[in-house]
Amino acid sequence: MVSQFQNIRVAFQMDPMETVNIDGDTTFALAEVAQARGMELFEYGPQHLSYNEGREILSHTQSGYLRFHT
Repeated sequence: MVSQFQNIRVAFQMDPMETVNIDGDTTFALAEVAQARGMELFEYGPQHLSYNEGREILSHTQSGYLRFHT
């Protein structure tokens, strides 16, 4: 079955992944749900944002997926 969310791309502004507490980080939890629904995930930090003449906000992103260790 094809997910209705399969062609949706979601970008999250996050702290560096090596510092994220996956048990309490709400952004991580939202990304986890988005991934489970088949959305394509992108991550960026605030240092990668730029403002384009009052018309749009741009960012360099990294594509990725979440991996969980149990």
